[in-house]
Amino acid sequence: MSIFNREGGAMDAIRCDEPDYLIWKWRPQGAVGKTQKENAIRWGSVLTVRDGSLAVFVYKGSHDYVMGPFSEKLRTGNLPIIAPIISLAYAGGSPFPAEVYFINLAEIIQVKFGVPFFEVFDPTFTEFSVPVAVRGTISFHIDDYARFIELHRLDEFDLNRFSEQIRSAVVKYVKGVVANAPERYGIPVIQLERKLPGLDSEIGELIKKRLETEFGVAVNATDISAIDIDTDSDGYRELMRVTKNLTSATVRAQTEANIRNIGDMQRIHAEDYEESLRIKREEEQYAQHLGTQEQHINVHTLNQQTEVGKAAAEGLGSRSGGAGGLDPVGITAGMAVGSVLGKSIAGMVSGAMEQPTPPPIQQPSPQTPPPIPQTLYYVAVGGQQTGPFDLQTLRTMAENGTLTPATLVWCAGMKEWAEARMISDLSELFK
Repeated sequence: MSIFNREGGAMDAIRCDEPDYLIWKWRPQGAVGKTQKENAIRWGSVLTVRDGSLAVFVYKGSHDYVMGPFSEKLRTGNLPIIAPIISLAYAGGSPFPAEVYFINLAEIIQVKFGVPFFEVFDPTFTEFSVPVAVRGTISFHIDDYARFIELHRLDEFDLNRFSEQIRSAVVKYVKGVVANAPERYGIPVIQLERKLPGLDSEIGELIKKRLETEFGVAVNATDISAIDIDTDSDGYRELMRVTKNLTSATVRAQTEANIRNIGDMQRIHAEDYEESLRIKREEEQYAQHLGTQEQHINVHTLNQQTEVGKAAAEGLGSRSGGAGGLDPVGITAGMAVGSVLGKSIAGMVSGAMEQPTPPPIQQPSPQTPPPIPQTLYYVAVGGQQTGPFDLQTLRTMAENGTLTPATLVWCAGMKEWAEARMISDLSELFK
């Protein structure tokens, strides 16, 4: 396109009006084909670059860039790289040769790709392979334009050919990643679609580095839309048959193992229950044995006390007042002592068989003091109540380990059972 300047001469309007492009070469109005006129630019022409675009002036391998938005006349100040080529003899009026390319930095190109069926081996059954095909899309744009221009000849750039090169590179990486995915993720080849998000990310990282290094473009996104498995292939049918058989065998083995576990648990519970019953029986028998033994001890103690009383009574009653004569006073005293001891023994035997009751108030004899009142305690053995026992019996029980500080005891006047060590009378037995 040409317009007229103030002096009436023609000048060019250098701009790109293409609605959709990645790289577009500008030519003066009327220039067709590769001729010198195709690259003829008049000094002072107006250059217009839209926002997000870049104008590249190329002259003998040198480049000058004008980033949009921009709309000015071409001058030495804003295009210094090609200023030296202008002939001063023509006062800047003659055209100068330079190529102008517009690059769309905002354009995002989408390229669909497809990987035809290729063999992927199962990681568990390595002798079986299944044909797998992959479909997807990759999106990219030009980010580092200097790197892009360095890698590509702009005068020979063709978007379709460039897209095909991108597609070939992507297919190569997709095929490699998918082929190794079953072993890397530890999944059957027929379950590859379960790993689509992970495959997207992995392929995207590999392709991103490759395209930036070798093509000078930045990857926006990689999307694996589908992984197709050839279900009609022999490899797929064989793998499914083997997998099905293995699954059935695994289920049977697991079921048998579960049944065995249930049986073992039932047997263990039965044995535990039987053992607990045995222990309980032994504890009850032991408690009964202790109760019987303690009662024997009480009876023995009472017998001993009875013998002592009888001996005392006999001693008092047999004293003579002279040569072989009976002493009436001694006989009377012996009878009194015997009476007192008899009452005491009767009270202790009665207390061993019944609930404790307050002892009767003893009327002191003029000859002897009354017996000292004793506190009798019940003892819990094996969950059973035994006793009551006096302090002497409890001392014997403490010595042989039957009575411990933690043993529960009770006596008349107590509201509830308490540990032996909490009773002041009994705490002394354990020191």
